[in-house]
Amino acid sequence: MAKLDVMRTIENVKGTINPHYDLRANHMYRIVEISPTTFGLIGSAFRFGYVQGMKAERARQRKAGV
Repeated sequence: MAKLDVMRTIENVKGTINPHYDLRANHMYRIVEISPTTFGLIGSAFRFGYVQGMKAERARQRKAGV
């Protein structure tokens, strides 16, 4: 498996995320509020992004008639 370059991945996606599914400042503040540790914060942010990605994929499938 190829090594993932985290920073390059983050940079490459900038400007390509549909605003309806992007992470907003109010989301970030709320995640910080509910996360007791740095690792908890990272996990919560990942889960939020995963759910947003799932919503975007379902919308794409509905649009495509899948």
